[in-house]
Amino acid sequence: MKEDFLHFLWMHQQFDLKDLKTTQEESITLLDRGYPHEDEGPDFRQARILLNEMEWVGHIEIHIKSSDWEKHKHHTQERYQNVILHVVWEDDQEVFRKDGSVIPTLVLRDRIKEDCLSFYEKVSQASSQIACANSFDTVSDFEKFQMLDKAVTQRLFRKGETVLKLLEESGNNWEECAYQLLAENFGFKKNKVSFLKLAKRLPLKILKLHSDNILQIEALLFGLSGLLPQESVDDYSESLKKEYAFLAHKYQLQEKQLSVVEWDFLRLRPANFPTLRLAQFAQFITKNTYFFSNFVFQNEVEKYESLFEIEVSSYWKKHYHFGKLSKKESDRSLGKSSLQNIMINTIAPLKVAYGLYHKEDRFFETALSLLENIPAEKNKLIDQWKELGSTIKSAYDSQAYLELFNSYCTNRKCFSCTIGCRLLQKEIQLKEPFFIIS
Repeated sequence: MKEDFLHFLWMHQQFDLKDLKTTQEESITLLDRGYPHEDEGPDFRQARILLNEMEWVGHIEIHIKSSDWEKHKHHTQERYQNVILHVVWEDDQEVFRKDGSVIPTLVLRDRIKEDCLSFYEKVSQASSQIACANSFDTVSDFEKFQMLDKAVTQRLFRKGETVLKLLEESGNNWEECAYQLLAENFGFKKNKVSFLKLAKRLPLKILKLHSDNILQIEALLFGLSGLLPQESVDDYSESLKKEYAFLAHKYQLQEKQLSVVEWDFLRLRPANFPTLRLAQFAQFITKNTYFFSNFVFQNEVEKYESLFEIEVSSYWKKHYHFGKLSKKESDRSLGKSSLQNIMINTIAPLKVAYGLYHKEDRFFETALSLLENIPAEKNKLIDQWKELGSTIKSAYDSQAYLELFNSYCTNRKCFSCTIGCRLLQKEIQLKEPFFIIS
């Protein structure tokens, strides 16, 4: 049983309403189910009920088991002390408020309508990763858009909150935060953790002191990353080793060096090797003085693209590894899809975080606008949605569908999803106004 299904049942009162009683045999009359509350606190606010003919006004909390009340520590939290009814699937423990008074509990287990339960079981047992795959095309485009808008908003806010944590760790330094976030995303999927660790050990202020010297920037990045070979394999690696030895001593970096085993080359195309990404990152640092303002205070995709018009140094045009000459030379600049990935995962979340920090909604709107002007990502998951008939043109669309799959489909949170709820509504022929509970 999923809690969001119980939320749906309560919102639409899709259970047997006759002779309602608490676990302590108090009669219940529902006067007002309350309104759904999406932030921290009880699930439904300002409900009205009669308990043994006495009217109570307060909040409704919903759980799978009554013991979840204590498991979630609600008995100690002030915001839950005005709960007038605990709605559960299974009663396994009597629960109390902070003052020791018993909380009336309503058990739904034996009151669910057969058509509701049968739909829930069908969804829960669906073999497809997308439970509604066979019915997806029966939902209107407008109803899908409602859910996609909710999903992309949720995704952006979550990413923004993650950036704010990074900001706090960097001493509320927006420039350092932007640098670390960019570094993490230069690592893409397989090396993002190592890239972020490197950026945290090598402050931007040190790199800025040497931003006019690409050899020194490369020496700092390759040396501290642990990717610089112990024995010189050519003149270039020898030059880096000498520069790094001097700079590591100057800035006391020796104890901060990463190990080569922290970097992943396995099953990566050479264009994604961390050596090449570090070479590209070094060029970006020498070209751009200010990261944060360039990312947050402009909004045109073309201007962002110009920031990343970089070519690696001559050595990395002919190498993917130290000492190993590649078959052909190329500029090995940052590819278009890689740049789009960075705009989606660095620039948009940074805008959202700045807006959250300063309580200015316009930065969230510019982040959304940016996504709408970037082509959609291409991957197997997006292809799966396209096979179901979805139109996915922009990064706004692809980010929404990624969030829908990862946060809802894989967790079977179908009853927190507009699409799943609409399908259930059709199944039970629900005619009352329709709401979604987050």
